Amino acid sequence: MALLTFPPNPNNGDKYPVTPLPGQPQYQWSSADSTWRLLGPATGVIPGCYGDPLNIPVVCYDYQGRATSATVIPFSAVTRVDTGTGLLGGPVTTTGTISLDTAYTDGRYLRLTGGTMTGDITFSGTQIFPVSGIQDATTAQKGVVQIGANIDVVAGVISVPVGTTTTLGVLQLATDAETQAGTDTTKALTPSNLSSRTATETRTGIAEISTQAETETGTDDATIVTPLKLRTATVYKSDYNAKGDILSATANDSPSVLSVGANSQVLKADSTTLTGLAWGYLQFVSYDDISAGFDGLVTAFPLTVGGTATPPAPSTNIMVYVGGVIQIPGSSYTVSGSTITFLSAPPASASFYAVTIA
Repeated sequence: MALLTFPPNPNNGDKYPVTPLPGQPQYQWSSADSTWRLLGPATGVIPGCYGDPLNIPVVCYDYQGRATSATVIPFSAVTRVDTGTGLLGGPVTTTGTISLDTAYTDGRYLRLTGGTMTGDITFSGTQIFPVSGIQDATTAQKGVVQIGANIDVVAGVISVPVGTTTTLGVLQLATDAETQAGTDTTKALTPSNLSSRTATETRTGIAEISTQAETETGTDDATIVTPLKLRTATVYKSDYNAKGDILSATANDSPSVLSVGANSQVLKADSTTLTGLAWGYLQFVSYDDISAGFDGLVTAFPLTVGGTATPPAPSTNIMVYVGGVIQIPGSSYTVSGSTITFLSAPPASASFYAVTIA
């Protein structure tokens, strides 16, 4: 009779042998009894749990009620059930992937009668379920745009709810006309649709933002002007900060405000200033007396100030008195440059007075 040799220093619950052969006795160490207790002959069944949402457990028993074998059969290996109940007849919850290799077209291979299916169903065969009315969405027919956990599979028929802002489902693509009308709440838009929806005077829509140049030119009728571009391109009332401000310019397309001058000042051109304008007081300048040259014969005389030839600017900016009588320009005299010419020669001993404004 052979002696058994057990492992030394066992822990409570240790089994020997760990993996017995079918029919071989197996023992378990009991620390309380300080001995190896006989559990009985092994059946050959590997300990563990069998079956999961993707596999069907198969356990076999002998006449003594002992389990003699335990295996699992994947769904893909199960023979089809033609009664219409399918493979899954009760509540099923899975987050995994179900793969079916065999193709059936009668819609009875898989049936969900309860529970939830949050994973993917992968078919390697041809069409499994009737999918009437479900195809790629186009502008002419409804189809799948986005689907998720809301797929219903009942009696082999796939149904997908209509998509809304809160429900994943099927949508039909909108036409350009529907996009431009902007009244349909159940159609999906494509980039092509959006490009057709431009804004007009009678319809809201998508328009291009105007460039600064287009805004300032003011000839484009198909772009939108933003407040920033409008502010840059136009003169605002806020540009005028005080009473008497005048709009001027420092250069081409460069407006600038010129503040009002002092009382009694007048505005004049001045190329030395930033705006080309300047406020100043009127100054009356008297011409030199030319009456010493009056002899009743000479009609043309020079106009000088302090001995320097000084033409009035413009030529009408002069008031002339001869003998204390104001002379009428054009009918009494003409001015060309710094020369005044009388139509009739002034008489000798007549007085002369002329003034210009500078």
